[in-house]
Amino acid sequence: MTIEEPRFLIDISLHRLGRWLRAAGYDSIFAEQSDSEYYRLRQAINQGRLLLTRNPKFTELRSAPGTVILLESDSLEDCAEELCAHVSIDWEHNPFTRCTACNTELAESNEQHQYCPGCKQILWDGGHQTRMRDHLDNWHRKYTR
Repeated sequence: MTIEEPRFLIDISLHRLGRWLRAAGYDSIFAEQSDSEYYRLRQAINQGRLLLTRNPKFTELRSAPGTVILLESDSLEDCAEELCAHVSIDWEHNPFTRCTACNTELAESNEQHQYCPGCKQILWDGGHQTRMRDHLDNWHRKYTR
């Protein structure tokens, strides 16, 4: 499966990684905890997404190869590194163009802030964003192939 710009369906156990993927500009939605493994796999296939999970039961499903990425690491840093071993991630892909809360593409209100039409938040370019950008830059230097 060749993916130019990967899109992700993320299990709840990898929620923090999913928010960082959104911060980097990747389309990343979260699976509902109540959904079955089969339903989540079908959703990923139907939407052309890679399913990120820590649940080894997914690898037993016939349609899993090419769609499921099983991450075995516990820490956020190790999960980011492990993900980059499976798929090419550019952590400086398109930073801060998606809402980290709801995944909606952000609309620019002015140079100082952006607006999320999905959850109606206004996001300011402040110190937190500078720290996040530094974090993404660090991952980019360490893990981008």
